[in-house]
Amino acid sequence: MLRRSTVLAPCLLILALLQTACVGKGSQAALNYQTKSVPVIRPAAELSPAEQRAQSRFALNGTKLFHIPEQIDGLVEQRFGWLEDLGVHWDRIDLWWHLVEPRDGEWDFSRADLAFDTYEKHGVQWYPILCYGAAWFDGHTGPRNDEEMDQFVDYVRQTVTRYRGRAPYWSMWNEPNIPMFWSPEPNPEAYAELTKRVYPVFKAADPDAKLCAPVLAPLGTWDRKFTERLYQAGIKDSFDVFDYHYYRSHPPEREVPRELAEIRAVMARYGDRKPIWISESGVSEINVGAERQAAYVVRNHLITLALGVEKFFYFDLQNWYDDKDDVWDSQLGLVTASGTKKPAYFAYRTMVAEVDHHDIVGRCEGLGEKIEGVLLRDPATGEYTLAVWQTEDFQTRTIDVACGAGEVRVVPTEGGEPLTFKAAEAPRTLVIDATMYPAFVHGVDPMAYLPMAGVTLTPAHTIVSWGEERPLAIEVHPFLENPEVEVLSVDAPMGMAWNPTAGTVSIPRTLTSTMAVLWAGNRPHLTARLAVTHGPPTDRRTVELERTATFEITSRLDVVFRPYVDENGKFHAEARIANRTAEPIEGIVTLEQQSNGARTTLLELPRRTLAANEAVTLELGVTPEMTAALSDTAHWSVSFAGVSSKPVGLAPMRLSDAAPIVDGDLAEWEGLPAMRNEREDQLLRNHGVWTPANASVAGRVWFTPDTLFVAADILDNDPAVNDNAPHQMWRGDAVELYVGFTGPSRRTVLDKSVEFQIGLAARSSETGPVAFWFHKDVVIEDATVASRRTPGGYTLEAAIPLRTLGVENLAFEDGTLIGLDMTLDDLDAGDWAPAGNEPGRAIVWNGTSMNWIDPSGWGIGVLKRE
Repeated sequence: MLRRSTVLAPCLLILALLQTACVGKGSQAALNYQTKSVPVIRPAAELSPAEQRAQSRFALNGTKLFHIPEQIDGLVEQRFGWLEDLGVHWDRIDLWWHLVEPRDGEWDFSRADLAFDTYEKHGVQWYPILCYGAAWFDGHTGPRNDEEMDQFVDYVRQTVTRYRGRAPYWSMWNEPNIPMFWSPEPNPEAYAELTKRVYPVFKAADPDAKLCAPVLAPLGTWDRKFTERLYQAGIKDSFDVFDYHYYRSHPPEREVPRELAEIRAVMARYGDRKPIWISESGVSEINVGAERQAAYVVRNHLITLALGVEKFFYFDLQNWYDDKDDVWDSQLGLVTASGTKKPAYFAYRTMVAEVDHHDIVGRCEGLGEKIEGVLLRDPATGEYTLAVWQTEDFQTRTIDVACGAGEVRVVPTEGGEPLTFKAAEAPRTLVIDATMYPAFVHGVDPMAYLPMAGVTLTPAHTIVSWGEERPLAIEVHPFLENPEVEVLSVDAPMGMAWNPTAGTVSIPRTLTSTMAVLWAGNRPHLTARLAVTHGPPTDRRTVELERTATFEITSRLDVVFRPYVDENGKFHAEARIANRTAEPIEGIVTLEQQSNGARTTLLELPRRTLAANEAVTLELGVTPEMTAALSDTAHWSVSFAGVSSKPVGLAPMRLSDAAPIVDGDLAEWEGLPAMRNEREDQLLRNHGVWTPANASVAGRVWFTPDTLFVAADILDNDPAVNDNAPHQMWRGDAVELYVGFTGPSRRTVLDKSVEFQIGLAARSSETGPVAFWFHKDVVIEDATVASRRTPGGYTLEAAIPLRTLGVENLAFEDGTLIGLDMTLDDLDAGDWAPAGNEPGRAIVWNGTSMNWIDPSGWGIGVLKRE
């Protein structure tokens, strides 16, 4: 490696094969960098109440005023008191369409008028939610046709016009990606179309107001699939703020930064750089206890705000119940249902006082192992504060904090009196014990922490196709005085070229065989070692930093294939193809089948050209004869211009009047093709070394007129490890069967009357072999389950009466299509995983980790009469 240079020549960094590329001596020109764009934060004392509300970052889902106006002088008034005590002046709640327009064309704004007047009396800004279905809708909430969409648009027109100037932000629906709020079935294209119709009317009604969307519910993590379909449907220019929800009951420091970076990457891929709000996020006391709830609430806020989230609405101010420990979201509140302030209440209040109306410089990277920090600045005094904590629960780590010459004050989040240290000469070091609760250390030395918090590689996550050039710049916060930045070295896969002066990175168009190995997984990283010099002429300091950017390598095209059976029982298949480039792409849409190593073309569509950034949905014209000809397990996929979709598995299932004997001996199942979970790309979860010999399954399904039979032949080097209760059998050795009796679906949410997740385990904490119905949370008592050890693992065999599932009246015949999937859960004694992760492995035949709620990724079972 070359010695560090004092300057960086404006050259292109070509990154070598898993080696460090060093920058040699060049001209005396300093490296160009981008100055970070930051909001101007004014001292709260200089602002009017309205200006303070506009600048505040903290908000709650709090009073429920619109829901319970009859309690306006009781519980609602008490909640307004809590908001005032917490220092919060934003509240979010619905403004229901069905109440303001009880009959088509008849308007009653009395409840909304009362709500606006009450909020304004208390100095609280209402963030209203425009929602849901009309009073005259028949069993659904999401508008289904042009007429119903136009009726919703008229509701928006009437409502926003009436309250023009009184609500600067409005929410476009709430969680339209789940059927609880968009029934009977979420539809991203319909939501996008509705939002596109609403936006011009909304802006005409109040040109200064901003519309927030898509306000999505978390489905494990953020709902990326729904979001991408919204952008592909053209929603980008029809809202002003990207609003989403997340709930987590474990430390946020690892997942939340990745999630926000990925959200911004998806937005940027579609040319969108809107601000981000989080209008629901909560931590359940049921899952973590009162003390950890308090710590996690504060840490979630600090991390997200340091990463640029503009406003954060915590959910909820008050518990729904205090005694329903099986309802996880009943205890998200800062206050108990009976009115007792929880530790989270006092921690939240301290955080608001310490953070609101302060500059948030950024997240301090490099403080030490498992140490996190966020740097703040008081715009009134110029004082810097470090919010610092360690990420292990109930542990303590000693940390040295660099302090300035003035007074140093430490404010604990968890309560207690602040500690004050008198002024002394700088530099000096304060040794503190960092706990899971953030402590706010006032008077830190900004020279020590500004580079940590204020120098980043931007963007942190980039979605890029082969052969593309994308932005990647060193970004410096304007609070650094006279900064100079040098790139000392860069590590990245072969072929990636970064020009830090131009702020761009290029991905190779093609890979050699050696490069392909290094790019495996399509999530490479670029790590740059930087030297940052800053400060006044009399006190220049240099700090060395490492900064990393993640790249998600994607195809030029998105090709998604989904066969499904419609509500009339007709078999369809559609292909959604999106051009992700700025150039037209020409090709032929082909449906192919792969089985036993042979590839067959089932159909082709005429050649077509996709315009730049165009997305189309095509009906493929499949026929029942195509599945009737199936004799072995197969996979279907769609290709266009050399890019293929994820394959969809098809598996024959036996249909007969004769039934197998359920005893764990699978000899009767011989000859029936199997779903095979045995490939590395089928792994959903894995911490450690995996091979098919230590975790794989061959799964088969057999129907008689009244019973569903399942067989699983499992390879497992440590078989039948499961001491969990039946409802948590997935944490050990188990099989999860997914079956949809009305056929493969394109819905993204289960219809629990005909689609089921059934767990099978050879043992549990309570019994021997057991079958469990997850969505009803019950053991299937009349199921028969058996298991046997085999030389390489064990078997599971089960019989489940169709009458138990409520589908005994469905007719089955030769060729009937069933939604079908299987996941193998595997745990070995001594398995370990990082905090926030489940140990062991999960291997799915066709779908995703969201199989338990989203049937659109399941494969297909084809009944074969014998």
